[in-house]
Amino acid sequence: PPSRCYGFDLSWSRIKYANHYMRELNIDRAQLLMGDLFCAPFKDNSVDTVFTVHAIEANSGREKEALTELYRIANQYLILLEPSYELGGEEARARMRSLGYVTNLYGSAVELGYDIVEHRLFEVAENPLNPTGLIVIRKKPGPRVDDPLCCPITKAAICRKNTAFFSEHSLIAYPIIDGIPNLLPQGAVVATHFKDELVTEASAL
Repeated sequence: PPSRCYGFDLSWSRIKYANHYMRELNIDRAQLLMGDLFCAPFKDNSVDTVFTVHAIEANSGREKEALTELYRIANQYLILLEPSYELGGEEARARMRSLGYVTNLYGSAVELGYDIVEHRLFEVAENPLNPTGLIVIRKKPGPRVDDPLCCPITKAAICRKNTAFFSEHSLIAYPIIDGIPNLLPQGAVVATHFKDELVTEASAL
C-alpha cells in the first residue's frame, strides 16, 4: 500500500463525511482537503499516481484544462475512470451531452501528446447510460517531492501553523476548519504578518 494518499474536493461537507468514513475503516494514511481540480494545491510531479473516479465528469469543454492540471501533479501515472463518450452508445452519448458531461477526454489526451497505455471500457458501471471508460496515461518520472502540498495560486511551498497553512513566499494563509484544510484559491487570506510574534502593551490610564 502507498505510504501516503491525498484527496481533494470542492465541498467541505463531503470531506468531513469522507473523514468520518475513513475512521470507520481504520484508514490513517490519507489526508483529505478542499481543493480545485483546475487549480490544485499540489506541486509539479508530486504524486506518483493520480486518479479520478467521475470527478472530471461534469466539465464539458474543459477536458484539456483538467488533464493538463492533473498531468502536472502526476509523477508516474494518471489514471482516469470517467464517462466514456467515445465508447458509449448513442443513447448514452445523448444523455452525456444533455448533462454537460465531458465528451472529448480521450481525444484531448491524444491532442496533448500524452503517452496513453490503455483505453477501454471499465468492467464496472452503475448506470449503463453512463459507461465508465478507463484511460491510463504514463509519464516519465521526475525528482521525488517529499511534501506535495503547495499554495494553489503561486505553487509555492506551504507549512502548517496552528489553524492554517501559510506560504512564506506568497504571504497567503489558508484556514483549517475543523481539521479540514481549505486550499481553494478563493479561501486565500493575505496575511503578511502571519508568522510575526506581535507584542502589544496596554497603555497606562
